[in-house]
Amino acid sequence: MNKIYETARLLVRNFNHNDAAFIQTLLNEPDFIKNIADKGVQSLEDAIKYLDTVPLASYEKYGFGLWCMELKQTGQPIGMCGLVKRDYLAHPDIGYAILSDFYRQGLTAEAVAGTIKWAKEEMDIPALLGIVNVGNEASQKVLEGAGLAYQGWWSRRKICRHFSFTKFCCKANRTDNRGILAG
Repeated sequence: MNKIYETARLLVRNFNHNDAAFIQTLLNEPDFIKNIADKGVQSLEDAIKYLDTVPLASYEKYGFGLWCMELKQTGQPIGMCGLVKRDYLAHPDIGYAILSDFYRQGLTAEAVAGTIKWAKEEMDIPALLGIVNVGNEASQKVLEGAGLAYQGWWSRRKICRHFSFTKFCCKANRTDNRGILAG
């Protein structure tokens, strides 16, 4: 296990091939497909390919990526959170998804705050972005709660499949009184 950081209730670590069944489940959650995308992960083989080409490739290329969120008490994987570097964005963006059984418990907010702190302290990343589907109010609240400031509408039709997204930005050179980065 390659631990990235811990929070009060979570252990955040690198993904590995042993997480294939979890990835298959997470990426086929209805809200994941609605708010992020259908990644076409229908089998364990598809999940391993996703792991190899998305988080594992990102760790190798950038030193960060999407990480597995586990409950500290049980070791159960419940979601993913981390940084995604996209060719069409100037800065990494914060990506996250959580199983619907764990909604409304503050776990995503906890992971996002930990990711922002890690980005500043371990990688000295000067700014972070968050791109959220306009209709995904819960995700917008997570980013706002973590100190990211609304920057306006953004659209990339080829990537977003004609959805508009809300763009948030976080400057990593300031901290607020909660110790997390502020926009």
